[in-house]
Amino acid sequence: MDGGRAEVAAVLRRDGVLLAREHPALARTVRRMAVDATLTAVLPGVVVATSDLSGPEVVALAVARGLPDAVITGAAAARLTFWPELRVDRVTAANARTRARGALVEVVTERIPAELVVTVQGISVACPSLTALDLGGPGIDRALMSRAASLASMGHALDRTPRRPGNRERRRMLHDSRDEPWSEAERLAHAVLRGAGVTGFRTNHPVSCGGATFYLDIAFPSQMVAIEVDGFRCTAGAASSSRTVGGRRC
Repeated sequence: MDGGRAEVAAVLRRDGVLLAREHPALARTVRRMAVDATLTAVLPGVVVATSDLSGPEVVALAVARGLPDAVITGAAAARLTFWPELRVDRVTAANARTRARGALVEVVTERIPAELVVTVQGISVACPSLTALDLGGPGIDRALMSRAASLASMGHALDRTPRRPGNRERRRMLHDSRDEPWSEAERLAHAVLRGAGVTGFRTNHPVSCGGATFYLDIAFPSQMVAIEVDGFRCTAGAASSSRTVGGRRC
C-alpha cells in the first residue's frame, strides 16, 4: 500500500468517513481509490470505504459528517433507534438548506424541530415518535410494541410538524392505531371488532405465568376470554420495559 492509500485507510479507521475538505493533500489518492471502487462517495466530497457499506450506519454517519445540521429520517432513523433489523434501501435525511439525491442517500429541505431529534452514536436522528408516523402502519405498530413511542407522543410529533406533506394520512393512521396494534394482523383484528360493534376488549393485556409476563393480543378480562392473533413472537415479553433513545424519550 502506497503512502497516500495508507493515510486514507488510517483516516477511515479513525473516523469511519473521509471529508475531502479536511484532507486536501489526499485528493488525488481519493480519486484513484474511487475509480477502482475502494472508496464510495456518499455525498460530494464525503467518502467511505466501499467494504463498510454492508449496512446503512456508515452512510448515516457520512451524511452527519458532511451535513452537520442534517437529521436522519425514515427507515434509517428507525433502524438506529427502535427497529435494528429493518432493511434500509436508501438513507434519507432532512436539512434546512441542502438537497441531495443518489443511490445511497436522499436529503430533502425540511426543518425538524429540535425537540423531535435525538442523538445516536453522534448522529442526529428523528425521534421514534416522528419516525413511526413516517413509516405508516408497520412503523407505528413496531414503535408501540417496543415502547419506543406512545400514541400520545406520536400525536405530539404530528402537532409539532403541521405543514409536512402527507400529514392527513399520518393522522388517519394514528387514529386507526387507537387500540395500539403491535402488528398489521392485530390492526385488522381491531378494525373487525370495532366494525362489528364489539366493545369491552383490551389490547396487549399483560398476564403473569410462571414468573414471566405475557401480552394477550386481545382480551376480555371480565369474561376471561383471550384472542391470540399472531403468535408467541409478538406477545411473550415484547414490551418488557420502556425504551430510551439518545438519553431521553420523545
